[in-house]
Amino acid sequence: MSKIKPKITKWEYVANPFDVYAFATAIRRAHAPLDPSLSINPGGIAYLHLRPCVQGVDQDGAVIKYLYCTRDGRFFVRKKDGWGEILPTRSINAPKSKKCGGGGDCVFMRDFGNKSAHRCVAFAWLDVPRDVKLQMIGVDAPTKWEVDHINTDHRNWTADNLQWVTAEENRRRAKIIRALRKQGFDPTSCTTDALRTIFRNLNV
Repeated sequence: MSKIKPKITKWEYVANPFDVYAFATAIRRAHAPLDPSLSINPGGIAYLHLRPCVQGVDQDGAVIKYLYCTRDGRFFVRKKDGWGEILPTRSINAPKSKKCGGGGDCVFMRDFGNKSAHRCVAFAWLDVPRDVKLQMIGVDAPTKWEVDHINTDHRNWTADNLQWVTAEENRRRAKIIRALRKQGFDPTSCTTDALRTIFRNLNV
């Protein structure tokens, strides 16, 4: 009598990711070379440093599948014959969402519960605020946190361009950016360190 294969009933972000290393020879990329995503170990072997960002669970809460990502925002799944790269896809429900910078680059992992690419990277590679972890397990937490693109470019969801900020901080930052843009300032032309300094000096 064959066993019933468990099915994924929900996709959720991974609050406590762990490190996974995949040899380059076992990776099927979907676009572009893997450099600079690849690292080289002391033995000269190229590998990919991954962390799980989204997990698929069954009706009993058991994890069946993970979506992994690199620090520079590339996504992979583990397969029987190695690793396969997954490309983010734009949400069909919000092709030009103003919430995503107004540029239509609001990107989601559609096959993984419509999770947004930048939040996937943030959960995997940035320290997740305690309130966010509490909310993930159904506990009320006073502060709402969001993931901010530091240089305002929503097509850049690398970990170095992301940070967790409160919803209030995010609104203040957006207001200041709009004012700076009117003066001819282009935040996408600055390094993230320079922008961090600007906002630090403005106490934002």
